[in-house]
Amino acid sequence: MVVFAAATLTAGVIALGVFLFARADASTADEFRGSTPPPDIALPAFTLRNAFGELENPVDSGDLDGKAVALTFLDTACTEVCPLIAPAMAAARGRLDAAQRERVVLLAITANPEVDTPAAVRDFLARHRARGKLHYLIGSVEELRPVWDAFSVVSALDSGDDDVHSAGVRVYDSEGMWVSSLHWGVDLTPENLAHDLTLALRG
Repeated sequence: MVVFAAATLTAGVIALGVFLFARADASTADEFRGSTPPPDIALPAFTLRNAFGELENPVDSGDLDGKAVALTFLDTACTEVCPLIAPAMAAARGRLDAAQRERVVLLAITANPEVDTPAAVRDFLARHRARGKLHYLIGSVEELRPVWDAFSVVSALDSGDDDVHSAGVRVYDSEGMWVSSLHWGVDLTPENLAHDLTLALRG
């Protein structure tokens, strides 16, 4: 009798665990996997030159309405996180279906215009398997200063070190609102970014 009761109890615990896991999995399916940013922050306005990519040149943030946007700040001379972020973003795009890819834009804005020439950008994107997937925006220091300020980021130009700059990936939904932030070594994976972009498409 004791053995039977123990077995019944064990089976009940296992069943409850499976139920709770399924409920938790269902509840997180509609939640962003990146960290939650402050509320009601829209994509700042900017117009920058596209160093390499299929988007119009220059790229105006106003033309991104209706699209989900993943945006980061990179430096082609960076040897630490930038060579990891670029291929992760490109791989995330590959996890979206064709219809989703039509409505998603992956952007990198230079964190160091003194080194990010069109040639350097083309080489960087090719080396990190992001060519044709990640659009890399450049400009003069005068053009970029207000953009950095609008996003509240630290540039490599200001830190004086190519490896020291803001480099998180921000996700904006189809209405232009900031909905998720992902960081390498914490929550930035191709799977997580693709998941958050899919949710961002819903607006």
